[in-house]
Amino acid sequence: MSTIRHILIPVLAAMLMVSACSKKEAPTGPAGPAELRSGDKAADKAADDRAAADKAAADKAAAEQAAKIAASATAIAAAAAATPAEGAAAPPTAKALLLTKGQHFMFSLEGSAQRLAAVTAKCGAEQGSDSDKMQGCIDKVKAAAANEGFRFEARDDDKWTWISHGRAADGSEEVFIKAVVALQESPADRLVVKVAGEVSGKQWDAMPDKAKAAMKDVSISIIVVDATTVAMDSPKKGRLVYNLRK
Repeated sequence: MSTIRHILIPVLAAMLMVSACSKKEAPTGPAGPAELRSGDKAADKAADDRAAADKAAADKAAAEQAAKIAASATAIAAAAAATPAEGAAAPPTAKALLLTKGQHFMFSLEGSAQRLAAVTAKCGAEQGSDSDKMQGCIDKVKAAAANEGFRFEARDDDKWTWISHGRAADGSEEVFIKAVVALQESPADRLVVKVAGEVSGKQWDAMPDKAKAAMKDVSISIIVVDATTVAMDSPKKGRLVYNLRK
């Protein structure tokens, strides 16, 4: 219904304005044909003056009416634009979406444009002009990426445990990074965390000491896109999109 209002209101306003402006105008010439005029110059001039005054008044009234119609249509359109679509629910806050027990988010290569472009370029370079092999390469990376995700787990103190993971060859969960994090001040549509305790995991163990030290000073910001989608912006990989696991 909201979409229909957005389309109809400007059209209705335009139609009303055209209607108001196209009303029959008062005569612009003398009071009438020469043969119908009195011959009395003073009387004819008075009649012409009255006709001119009537036309001016009619023009002013038409302009005022058109202005009122335009103002009314603009106000209605603004109110309609500010009204959420019927039935549309406001997205949850970042804390409600991300910190609810059992919420688990999985990586979407398809939704992560910059990362997908990099994978496509790499597969193209490896497979050359063979389009089938190139697509097979991309599909393989997509399948592996779909097993990567993250979740938060509550702790006994005021901190949280962040777990980033993939899947091992035997099908079990493979922890990439497991870190104790503290929530940082942030707007309702995002969750910002910072490492505030022990860190472990396969990727962590492979990091050089310099990278580990730097990571402890980095804040991770997770943005709510909608009720089932979040994203993280990476300086190197672009926007990384994650979907709530069903």
